[in-house]
Amino acid sequence: MSEDYISFLQKRIAQLEKENLMLRRAIMREASDMEKTYQEIKDKLEPLKATVLKAIINSIRVHRRPVNYEEIVRSFRSKYPFIKAKTETITRMVRKLREEGVVFSPKQGYFYINKEALKEVH
Repeated sequence: MSEDYISFLQKRIAQLEKENLMLRRAIMREASDMEKTYQEIKDKLEPLKATVLKAIINSIRVHRRPVNYEEIVRSFRSKYPFIKAKTETITRMVRKLREEGVVFSPKQGYFYINKEALKEVH
């Protein structure tokens, strides 16, 4: 092969690599724009909080002790299999309930119902 042809191919490869990088960045920007943030969907998650609370109560009744995230998620999924909620969303709702005082943590990672706060909620 001639030197000119090799030089042409090298320039063409560099050009294609630049185009490839530009297209990847454009796709990633579109994908990140399409992904919704928590702030955008938190209004839709509000009704889920009551459902998660029911799952916590159910799990406490079954285990007869404070329950952890894994047990809450398992209880939620078995009681409400038709609700497609991510584990992250369920645990976030548990933390939100703890912040509101509806549930409390007698030990790190375990949750139990605060009966006084529960009366105020219902």
